[in-house]
Amino acid sequence: MAFEALFRGIIILLFLCVAVNFMNATELINQHELHMVAKESIGNIAVKAMKSIVIEPLEHEKMFTETLKDCMPSIEEDGNNNKNKKECMTFIPEGSKERIAVLTPPGKMNESLLKFIRIMLMKGKKDNDGEFAAAQVEVIPTTNMVPYGYGKTHGYTRIIRIVPQPLLLGATDTLRAALQSSSSLSMNDITLNDLKAALRQQIRYHCRLNHVAAHTAMWTIGVEDFAEVERLWLVETARGFFGLDSDQEDLFVEVNAEYESAGADDDDESNHGVVEGEDDDDSLTKLSQINAEGSRVMGLLQMKVKNATNGIFKILDDVLLDEMRLSKNLTAWPCESFWTVGEPGKRLEISSIISSISKAMSPNCTAPYTSCFVKKDKCEGRGDGKCK
Repeated sequence: MAFEALFRGIIILLFLCVAVNFMNATELINQHELHMVAKESIGNIAVKAMKSIVIEPLEHEKMFTETLKDCMPSIEEDGNNNKNKKECMTFIPEGSKERIAVLTPPGKMNESLLKFIRIMLMKGKKDNDGEFAAAQVEVIPTTNMVPYGYGKTHGYTRIIRIVPQPLLLGATDTLRAALQSSSSLSMNDITLNDLKAALRQQIRYHCRLNHVAAHTAMWTIGVEDFAEVERLWLVETARGFFGLDSDQEDLFVEVNAEYESAGADDDDESNHGVVEGEDDDDSLTKLSQINAEGSRVMGLLQMKVKNATNGIFKILDDVLLDEMRLSKNLTAWPCESFWTVGEPGKRLEISSIISSISKAMSPNCTAPYTSCFVKKDKCEGRGDGKCK
């Protein structure tokens, strides 16, 4: 009897130990789930449960888009059938290949276009010797603004700039990118002032590129235009911009076939390091993903400013109008600083999120073949919004 009682006691004790361990494990799982929800929540509402707000063009956005410039080094015929080449400099640094910069603020805007560019250069031949362009060209994706000046200052042969469509999409995309680069921040840390500051940064970014387009070969293309336009037009436009052989009749067929087939597993030796693997081949799908992420940001912020009299889009349109006034429709020189995007009267007061974007946008004066001669660029490079 004593033995049986002892045995039953041991069994009960083991059962209690297992039960306690199970409860502790469940509590840890619940805490982890709560932490994960808190990373993307506002108050007690998970972001997934929030209402998304479709990102649309601002009321006066046309004022911005109509100012955007490019410099396409193409041959054009005048009324007398005389061919005139537009003066767009294509400087090649000594000892270097052609250097093609793909400029866009931090985010995902450049992914599909980069894939297209690399395929174009892999399949296209140069006019002068019939060699594939990829062997003579270096593609440089960057968020850093080029310094003021000509090719010998910024070190690029040609520049491609990507314009967000709508403009506000660029602001939400950079905010998402800034959060992803920080382990201590979540969507709940984004404020309306951050969104307004990010919008100011987008406008100032393109203000600066407008000045560069006055002399350096530049192709300006909207992210939505790239996703929706006929690929034949893209190929022919890129052919002229890159100076590829105009007599290469099979270029469109070659590029189109490669673009359709290239995917995440295609970055092998046959690509010669030109085409990088992508997570998704469909540029429209990628654009939809960027829009969905931006809509979540907008939904979160709309909840924070639900008491705003005129709504969030009116507030942001006022920011756009103010920036167009300050920049004289993107013509003022020098353009306003990336570091002075705070509220009026408090321009230097920006969050750590915006500060990280400002740093990513500012000129990198120590980059290869780059020289900063204008004081404004040196100030921007060291994060000084006060000096001019």
